[in-house]
Amino acid sequence: MRQTRLIVKTRVFALASARGWSDAELARRMGLSGAQVSRVRGGERGIGWSFTAGACRAFPELGMDQMFEVSWNGHGKVAIVDPRPVRCLPADDAARAARR
Repeated sequence: MRQTRLIVKTRVFALASARGWSDAELARRMGLSGAQVSRVRGGERGIGWSFTAGACRAFPELGMDQMFEVSWNGHGKVAIVDPRPVRCLPADDAARAARR
């Protein structure tokens, strides 16, 4: 039986580079350690919640679909049911939205 895996790739490093940010500056803006950002870049660590939340802090004007690409087994993008871009909300707005 073939195992299906969800693959998440990030454009965060390309976005930071386009803005002239070093990895240290990116880590600062993400609220993460430089070591954690370096491990994700090097493939030693996967993209988890803290990295995703950090990307939202560093690039609040971008949607998740602009920072990450999700596919099955590396083939074909995962369809987004709701076509509206997913935005990263500031903590206060996220808490309000969760209460609705």
